[in-house]
Amino acid sequence: MILRKLYIYLAIVTILAISPLTVFAALTENKIEKSLVITNAITSGDALYVVHYRIVYDPIPAATVAEMSDLYTGTLRIVESDGSTESAPNATGGVIYQDIQPENGFGEGLWGIYFTVDPNTAAVAAGGYTKICNEVVPGGSSLATTSKCVDRDSATEYDGDEADEVDDFQAMLLKFAEDLEDNWDDEAGNDPVDLISDIAGFKRLTSAGDDYFSHAIPNVRAIVPKMFTSGLSSAKIILDEDRDTAYETERANYFQGTELDTTDGSGSALDLIGDVVGLDDNPQLVGTAMVLLAGMAIAFFVIQATQNTSVGIFCIILVLQVGAFLGLVSFAVTAVLALIGALALGYIFFYKSSTS
Repeated sequence: MILRKLYIYLAIVTILAISPLTVFAALTENKIEKSLVITNAITSGDALYVVHYRIVYDPIPAATVAEMSDLYTGTLRIVESDGSTESAPNATGGVIYQDIQPENGFGEGLWGIYFTVDPNTAAVAAGGYTKICNEVVPGGSSLATTSKCVDRDSATEYDGDEADEVDDFQAMLLKFAEDLEDNWDDEAGNDPVDLISDIAGFKRLTSAGDDYFSHAIPNVRAIVPKMFTSGLSSAKIILDEDRDTAYETERANYFQGTELDTTDGSGSALDLIGDVVGLDDNPQLVGTAMVLLAGMAIAFFVIQATQNTSVGIFCIILVLQVGAFLGLVSFAVTAVLALIGALALGYIFFYKSSTS
């Protein structure tokens, strides 16, 4: 009898020794930490829902057993006035993205779901309401046992038609990124994941953050492009822009009706002088020549008094600017002549002085 019991005992010990120890994963927490809704996000009447979730298993199921996308999905559930429920149709997203997440989607993360028409509007109009859910995937792994839902009214809501509210929505998403960084880095054995960085004084997503948010939240790049590095700055190129000539036209007409009228055929002194010297089609050129003569005369006397050529050239530049302001000299001609004068001054100040 004793020998028989010994055999049974040895058999049990042997079976336990050669059998693998199986530890079954159990759900310890399914929670929606915070939810956001932005309406009129891309088009009028649409809605993007974003959820910061926490789904914890102990121990974490192996990827070969079940990944998070096989267990839970993001859903907006419509509750009818009679108490019946159904999933809101025509949604984009709701998939829990786990590519860069340290724990294969478990723990904390984000998911988003986008509707071209917000189902909550029709639900409320019909006397019902909506819930935001971490929902068990139908027909998925048996590890998923419990859905978690919160009323939509508990979500922080933003209006995409209001620029300041879009900025607030972006700020909350960046806060989510910071929270996930801290949470993922605190998990034992995980390599740090940088989702957010400071670029030119602004918080922007890193390449890893770009990857995670783009996959986890549909259309987020179109709604808050400034959150991404590509939206930091963009070159503003204006082609074929017409030059505004209003001011130049106003100055050209400054002497209209006087002897300094630069309009061809006006009968002014400038027009008559142009007829005499063969510039009858361009009285303004006569005005330019007169301004240049006046500037050269002033420059001559200044040079004689100061014995400084550069001061004389500077005087000519000033006289040209006055002539342009009075409408006697074309702005284009003034710019060219002033550039020539500036080059001459540069030659005198730097090159000539260094070689003398």
